[in-house]
Amino acid sequence: MAELFDQTAVTFWRDQVRTVAGIETPSQAGHAYRTLSQGSAPGTFHDLIISVHNEHAITSGQEPFVNELLTTFQSVALGATEAIEGAGDEATLERPTADVAAEHAWAQQTPDPPNRWQMMVTGVRCTTCDSRYQLDESPAWIAARRWSLTTAPAWIDADRSRDLVASAMDPLADPDIRDQLDTVAPAFAHLGLPVIPIPYNRPDRAPNDRCRICGGYSWTTVHWRMHDDPLRLESLSER
Repeated sequence: MAELFDQTAVTFWRDQVRTVAGIETPSQAGHAYRTLSQGSAPGTFHDLIISVHNEHAITSGQEPFVNELLTTFQSVALGATEAIEGAGDEATLERPTADVAAEHAWAQQTPDPPNRWQMMVTGVRCTTCDSRYQLDESPAWIAARRWSLTTAPAWIDADRSRDLVASAMDPLADPDIRDQLDTVAPAFAHLGLPVIPIPYNRPDRAPNDRCRICGGYSWTTVHWRMHDDPLRLESLSER
């Protein structure tokens, strides 16, 4: 995690994580990590998004893989912390790392927490002419989530976390990531919708992009749920 923050110039959290990593006993480190990661308000650890918009050292193409990997690291770290709190310095992670990684760290204390395999995809709809669009970044985010839940846990177990960071920073060089991108592409192609970048909330405060069909610039969101076996996108009611 410290390596990921170092690569993306998230210096505050890098230093916090390094301090925890330098603590000798697991019980003390667990207590320190619990303190570091508590809270869910803006600006807290689990609220962090590493992005171009937040002026981190990252590209838009790296964002999905870096952030999904960070979430996996956070989930596994919190799972380890809970194990230490229960069993002390001799604790082990009794559940498979892949199962722990699939839990949202920010929601582990809530009843029936959502699973990261429950993947939602957001698109946009022009409220003037009802045209729907898929976002150009959506396939990468779904591929990144799947990679972070399949490849990443095994690499964490094999003490290859630094290799994961290298892959997230250069995603197209990693064959597992390319496989995931190829896997999810047909599901998005099957929607048959035009692809656009996010047309609202532009980082530079520029005006909204206009609809390609009618020229309108009033947008709302539409949603799909990703299903496996076969991999497909199911439309949900608009929100």
